[in-house]
Amino acid sequence: MNNFYKATELIRQRLADNPLVNTVIFARTEEKDLYKKQIYPLAHIVPISAPWTTSQVNEFTFQVGVVEQRDINKQQTNSKFEGNDNVIDNLNVCHVVLNDLLTWLETQNNEDRIELVSVDSLDPLLFTDYNIMDGWVAQFTLSCPNDVISSC
Repeated sequence: MNNFYKATELIRQRLADNPLVNTVIFARTEEKDLYKKQIYPLAHIVPISAPWTTSQVNEFTFQVGVVEQRDINKQQTNSKFEGNDNVIDNLNVCHVVLNDLLTWLETQNNEDRIELVSVDSLDPLLFTDYNIMDGWVAQFTLSCPNDVISSC
């Protein structure tokens, strides 16, 4: 099994095991059914790059976004800060999922020796178009020893 598959599976499994996540998809934005509420919260894994470091180490950079569909309450509220929707709740839940993933990647010890190298900032996603979703996206890099190709 190659290192890219192992790294992707490690991320997928942690997200799938999270009770706050209902669906995990991989790089298939055109296949997301944005109108079926039961799929949310949704985690989306996207490979970004494979920075070349050395022949002994493989690195893979991923973006993982976690989104929840926004609920809008038809009853008017007096709170100008919170409004009549659950944007803050959505951002909180999605941040918890990414925080769990990144903390686990940083501290866990796995048989494939996959390690978290770096994490960029978590950026909020606030979609107000037809699918009205809120969440966060994180970009991070994983490394693993290249046991497949020997440099000798």
